[in-house]
Amino acid sequence: MLGAALESTVQTSSSKRAKGILTWQITVARRETILMPQAEPSEPGGKRTSNHDHEAAHEPHEKPVSWTQPPRHYHLLWDEELDALQPILKRVSERLGEVVAHWYQLYVPHFGDTRSLSERECRDLFYNALSRNTKDLLDKDMDLYAVDTIRTGELLCERNVPFAEVVASLHLYEECAYTVFPKNPSQPLEICTAFDKLSHVRMILLADAYFRSASATAGARIQALERQTSLVAREQRSIFHGLVGASASMRRLYDRFESAGGTRGTILIVGESGTGKELVARAIHECGNAPAAPFVALNCAAIPKKLIESELFG
Repeated sequence: MLGAALESTVQTSSSKRAKGILTWQITVARRETILMPQAEPSEPGGKRTSNHDHEAAHEPHEKPVSWTQPPRHYHLLWDEELDALQPILKRVSERLGEVVAHWYQLYVPHFGDTRSLSERECRDLFYNALSRNTKDLLDKDMDLYAVDTIRTGELLCERNVPFAEVVASLHLYEECAYTVFPKNPSQPLEICTAFDKLSHVRMILLADAYFRSASATAGARIQALERQTSLVAREQRSIFHGLVGASASMRRLYDRFESAGGTRGTILIVGESGTGKELVARAIHECGNAPAAPFVALNCAAIPKKLIESELFG
C-alpha cells in the first residue's frame, strides 16, 4: 500500500564508484514514483558520509502531497493540478496557430481520403474551440470550459464526423500540444499527468454532447417521418405504425385500428400464433391518446388459466 509511503523517502544504495557512491532517491507522491540519481561524496580514507548530513543540501525533487478531498473536476482533476498547468496552457495559447497547423498535418495521413474535415473546416472549428477552451482554463472557469466543449461536441456531430475519428483527432492534438511544452518544465511528471487528466475530462464532455446530439437528431428524424406518413392520404398508405401493406383490406384494418385507439375500453385481439397480434396491439397503442406511455407485452401462455381472466380484464 502506498498510504504509508506518501510521506516518506526511501533510499537504496547502488554500485560504488571511484569518487563516491551513487544513491537512488525514490520519492513517492500522488501515487507516482520518481527515481533521482544523486552522487553522495565519500570522506578521505574510504569512510562514507551519512546521507542525513546532506539532507539540507539535497532537497527532494517533489514534496509528497496527501489528498484529503476527492478531485473537484469530473472525478479526475484537482484545482492544484489546474494551477500547475497554467504555464503550459499559456504556451499552447501563444502558439495555438502552430499547434493546429501541425495537428492537421498529422490528421491527413491518419485518415486519408476518408477524413471528414477539410483544412479550412479543421482550422475554423478547432482553432476557435481551442482558443475558447484555453482561455477558460487560464481563467480557471471550468463551468464555461464545459459549456464550450459541449458545443464543440455538438458541432462535430452535426458535421457527421464519426466518433472514432473524434477520439483519434483528440489524441493527435495532445501529441501536437506536447511539442510546444517548455523544454525543462518543473515537475515534468506531474505536468504530463495533469495534462493527460485534462484530456480525459475533455473526452468525457465531448462524448456526452456528441451522443446526446446524435440521439436528438435521430429522434427528430423519426418524428419527421411519422409526420410525413400521417399526411399521406389514407388510400395511399402502405406503412402504418410498423405494419406494412397497401391492399384495400389492409387499409380497412388501419382505419379500424385508429378507431380502436381512440377508445378507453379493453380491446381483445384474437388470432393464431404468428399472425402479428402484438404488432396490432402496439399499433393501436400508438394510435391512442397516450402514445408515449409504456407499452407492456405479456406472454399469455405463461400465465395460469386461473389468473388469465384477472390479468386481462382486472
